[in-house]
Amino acid sequence: MCGFFCSNNFNLSNKLLDKGLNSLRERGPNEKNIIIQDNIYFGHTRLSIRDLNKVNAQQPYKEKNTNFVIVYNGELWNTEYLTNYLSCKNKNLTEVELIIRLYKLLGTDSFKLLEGMFAFTLYDPYKKCLHIVRDFFGKKPIYYYTNNEYFYTASLTSTLFSLNIPKIIKDNLLQDIVVSRHIYDGIYKDIFELRPGSFGTYSLINRSIKIQNYFKQTDLISCKDYEMRSNSSKEEIKEELSELINNAIHKRKCEEVKSGIILSGGIDSSIISYYGKKNNFNSFLHLDSVDNSELKDAQNIAKKLSVKLSHDYIDKDKFFKFLKKTIQSWEYPLVHSNGVGIYLLAKMAKENGIKVLIGGEGADELFGGYYFYKSAYLLSKLPLFNNKLNNKISKFLDFSKFNIPFNSNSISNNFSKKLNNYMNCLSIFNEFLPFNEAKVQSLMLSDLNDYLQPLLSRADRLMMANGVELRMPYLDLDLASFAINLPLKHKINLVNNKIILKEKFKKIYPDIKIKKKTGFSIDYYKEWFRDYSNEAFEIVNSKFDCKFLLDYYKNEGRYDIILRIASLAYLV
Repeated sequence: MCGFFCSNNFNLSNKLLDKGLNSLRERGPNEKNIIIQDNIYFGHTRLSIRDLNKVNAQQPYKEKNTNFVIVYNGELWNTEYLTNYLSCKNKNLTEVELIIRLYKLLGTDSFKLLEGMFAFTLYDPYKKCLHIVRDFFGKKPIYYYTNNEYFYTASLTSTLFSLNIPKIIKDNLLQDIVVSRHIYDGIYKDIFELRPGSFGTYSLINRSIKIQNYFKQTDLISCKDYEMRSNSSKEEIKEELSELINNAIHKRKCEEVKSGIILSGGIDSSIISYYGKKNNFNSFLHLDSVDNSELKDAQNIAKKLSVKLSHDYIDKDKFFKFLKKTIQSWEYPLVHSNGVGIYLLAKMAKENGIKVLIGGEGADELFGGYYFYKSAYLLSKLPLFNNKLNNKISKFLDFSKFNIPFNSNSISNNFSKKLNNYMNCLSIFNEFLPFNEAKVQSLMLSDLNDYLQPLLSRADRLMMANGVELRMPYLDLDLASFAINLPLKHKINLVNNKIILKEKFKKIYPDIKIKKKTGFSIDYYKEWFRDYSNEAFEIVNSKFDCKFLLDYYKNEGRYDIILRIASLAYLV
């Protein structure tokens, strides 16, 4: 994994370019370099994981004779397929070589063939354009800024600022922060984040950018697959699930550097750990939240698997110590307190010489693990919701009752985008599913573009801040397609959720009781407010008129929202 930037502003000084590289040093601590092609700067820092001894894996990469240039952050899982697709005699091409060769053959249609976690900028010297591309689910970040003259793109917003892009907070930011946990395009004005499954083409001639989708989550919906699984036995479904999870972990196995698996003790990580051991992983990590400890659960799983569990802990003192660093590394207000725990987990991995970790992100969205999916399922069974509602107001009300968006736990600050996303999913599921099931399936699928996004952002920024890459087998394309086209009865019923994963857990660990989902809980908000908030409040109050807002949430006892606002002290 890596970090990069690119700009056609040829007036950038060497000092600014060095600052740009230094802003990415944690993402890429092993190598750094800048090249110039046709008055365009390409900067790159590398975290060496694959192709360690191949010269053509070094970046920025320029293809000889053609002058195509790429700066790339990512890993592809289907390099063997791509090599065969291209009929390459050389079976040892690096990923950047494959991407350029595919592009020369297929143009922008080539992007949909790439399976993995990635973001990159590709320069086409013949069409005089820069393409920026992001993976299907948005695991890897890419931001861009443009004005009438210049174009910039980078892995981090801080890199753009180091290149002298104006750092201006968005209008109405305080309002967005208190009502949501995910703000489209981040918190800074005129800086945009490329959407998952999208690519942008910046014309160096017209000085303009066009954004297009090459993939949408709804592309994975398949009536044929759904009907096939509807007619399959439970055992056949479980067998297919087992094979898909095993394959997903096998793809993400890394032979060249030390790798590990996050074992929280919950269902998702315990299943991953089982298949991880089958694929010869031998490092298992756990961070104990001492006030909501799951250490014994993780130790029980490790004992069943006969593996050694390495563990550290987080308490309120560590939370306070690493809070500022976590917020600055995330480049976003602290909307998940367990972000500090993720940062410490990555730090522990780094100290143990681990460069690659396997985690369980995506399982809850795909298999119905959150409480609000079960609430939606229960609502769908009520007579009120059994009639198809045709006018937009009714659809809006129907969706809002499903998603409960008007509270501080809502994710998206742009409700109209979230609603449109949900309705697009619903329009396709409605073609072959009963309306009540279509609504719940649509809510889960639409959350891949919403609820999941801050979790992926958190995972990337806080892991990469320690030079550690997090790989996510539940978000494997084949496994995600399986889950999306799995009948709802295998996910949720009136008394249970995440049914198929729980049944898989019980088969693997028949003697271990499934406990209620708790998540990685860290709640030191009130203590932080009492003992550590003065400095942050001084900065925030000097920049924003927010005293009334802070007093309001103090009276409401919502210290979590107060900390969101105070986080801006470390980001302005």
